[in-house]
Amino acid sequence: MTQTTTFQLKKAINNFGFYCEIKITVTQNVKHLENKLVYNDKIFGDEWKIPLEFGFLYFFKHLAYLGTGFTITVNDLKTNPVDTKAIVIVYSMFKALCNNFNIQSDLMEISETGVFLIKK
Repeated sequence: MTQTTTFQLKKAINNFGFYCEIKITVTQNVKHLENKLVYNDKIFGDEWKIPLEFGFLYFFKHLAYLGTGFTITVNDLKTNPVDTKAIVIVYSMFKALCNNFNIQSDLMEISETGVFLIKK
């Protein structure tokens, strides 16, 4: 199974802008239970790798009991110098994975005042 998903966050809340667009490809690893995150290094450098990894790990630790491993490839990442911060990347990766696997989750949300809420 291979599936490509794009998630876009483009909001203004309480005079704060939030922007990120992420495109991922999810490939099932039928022979392995391990989940891997890989990057298209031609698209972007190291700046966003840690937030991407946090969103990836948070998703798989809290939601994904899928019985098989997956390789998640970050194909494209669009950011904005003003409206993209590390937490926006974390949130966008988490939501892209939720969308890909058709999982509804309130574990990570943005409040009506623009505060990111991440549950334990």
